[in-house]
Amino acid sequence: MWDKLSELREADARLRIAEDDQGIAAAYTHHHFDSQYPEYDPPTGWGSRLIGYLGIADRHRHKGGAFADQVLTDALYEALEAESEYQHGIYAWGKVHRKNRGSKSMLTRNGFRYRVSIPDDGPLEHWYVRIPR
Repeated sequence: MWDKLSELREADARLRIAEDDQGIAAAYTHHHFDSQYPEYDPPTGWGSRLIGYLGIADRHRHKGGAFADQVLTDALYEALEAESEYQHGIYAWGKVHRKNRGSKSMLTRNGFRYRVSIPDDGPLEHWYVRIPR
């Protein structure tokens, strides 16, 4: 993951780690997202961020998703803040393996919509949510 973040230095890559009394509870990354595909171009005045990774410690899994939802909410607020120069808000993107029901359920609960799968990403589906200011 560190190598990937280093490659994204120009895209304002960010890493956050959340801890609880037992240690690392969750972590996520996000970065500015400029794509070569027009399906991902936000309208004028909107920024674009990709939630690159979001991991939840095993001890917080399979408990209804409230903790994961909170971590994702934190990631989205931070992504919105990172793109402060865009007056209307951001489009936040996530890539999820098509068989990962838990992650797709979390995204759906948080307002994300399935957008598209592209051949370059193999089994990954692209999901997005629009977050206005």
